[in-house]
Amino acid sequence: MVFRLKQRLGKRFEEEVQFFKGWQKDKKGVARVGIVTWYYGVYGAASAMIAACDGSFPDNHAATAQQWDRQFPANGLARAPFGDRLSNLLESTLKCELAPIRARGKHSLTTVPATPEQAWGAAPSTYLAPRVGNSGIFKRG
Repeated sequence: MVFRLKQRLGKRFEEEVQFFKGWQKDKKGVARVGIVTWYYGVYGAASAMIAACDGSFPDNHAATAQQWDRQFPANGLARAPFGDRLSNLLESTLKCELAPIRARGKHSLTTVPATPEQAWGAAPSTYLAPRVGNSGIFKRG
């Protein structure tokens, strides 16, 4: 019986090792797990902050995001990058509200940052490139 248990545990451990070795070949899998883990960590922290602030527990992710935005960034109580927010998606508003975010840095995500300023400025420069708002969708502002 002990031998069978060792065999089963050994096989299971071997399967897990092979699973993680597969991740070494495909780095995207590791990144996906990291992104989902980060997201739920931030979601949990936001939910806890809302509960501590007013005692409520929003029912879903969208309600949590809206309530967190109303209570913290809209009142200037969240630091960058968590305090970054857009009041609407009109082109004129986008230009004004994205300017300070874009000004944090002009560094690429494809190179390893050498300084904290480069690391801090990579996300706004890459994800919020000038193409945002230039698609013609937000022309009413």
